[in-house]
Amino acid sequence: MDRKTKENVNNLETKATPGNLAAQKQAESEKNKQRAPKM
Repeated sequence: MDRKTKENVNNLETKATPGNLAAQKQAESEKNKQRAPKM
């Protein structure tokens, strides 16, 4: 496996950690809050 492929695999593995998934959801909900019309 060449270096580039190995880097991609490592990136996918690190992105898939529960902490990162939680952080992604948090970021998405923040974005949704900003997009929602203010009452």
